[in-house]
Formats: sequence, structure tokens, C-alpha cells
Amino acid sequence: MQIVSSITHSFKYAVLHICITVMYMSEVMTFRIPKELQAEMAAFDINWSEYLREAIRQKIGMTRREKAFKEMDEIREKYKGTGLSMSEEVKKWRKLH
Repeated sequence: MQIVSSITHSFKYAVLHICITVMYMSEVMTFRIPKELQAEMAAFDINWSEYLREAIRQKIGMTRREKAFKEMDEIREKYKGTGLSMSEEVKKWRKLH
């Protein structure tokens, strides 16, 4: 009986821990949309919250890539005309590491 009680206690603690973790991991974002748009959205069986979460994830990924491309272009521009070949430098670095 003691083992079952211990397992039950451990399970309750794990569930409580998961619930607390989830509560701290979530943020609420509120925004307004026109009534007409909301009416159109209601006509479809779509989980709009999940759709928007995924759209935000994609936008963040795209923005990060754009930022990285811009930084790479700035580095290329900085070394333009110096005779330094970035591809050769990368090959040298790879051989060393």
C-alpha cells in the first residue's frame, strides 16, 4: 500500500509541476479585429489561436533569416576589394577545427 501511495504522490507532484510550468510558459496577447472579420472567421472550423501561433513562429523565423542575411551582406561589403576570399577563409577555418 505504501508503494501505491508513493506513486500516487509522485504522479500528483508531476502533474502539479507540469501545470505550473505551463502556466508560466504562456502569455496572453489580445488584439482587436473588425466584427465583419470575426464573423467570417466563425464560419470556418479553424483553430485560430493555433493558426496565429504558427504564423508568429514563421514570421520570427523569417525575420531572423533576413537579419542574418543583412549581417552577412554587411560583412561582405566590409571586406569587398580587400582580396580576402570568404570561401577560402571558411575552408582554412574548417581544416583547423
